[in-house]
Amino acid sequence: GRAIKRNKLKKGDLLFFFTSRTQGISHVGIYVGNEMFIHAPGKDKKIQKDSLADSYFRSRFAGACTYLE
Repeated sequence: GRAIKRNKLKKGDLLFFFTSRTQGISHVGIYVGNEMFIHAPGKDKKIQKDSLADSYFRSRFAGACTYLE
């Protein structure tokens, strides 16, 4: 994929997060528009929708890539 800036996100782009203290990128979501994304929050949990504006995800956002161009 090609790295893109947060203000250039389009539906379907992948979002990467640092959610583990001991690893690099440890979580991925799919952008669905309007600052929202879907992701699997953990083992045996259902897919959910969250906001990139949420302080938890905003502080752990590592970058994004597009594969749609």
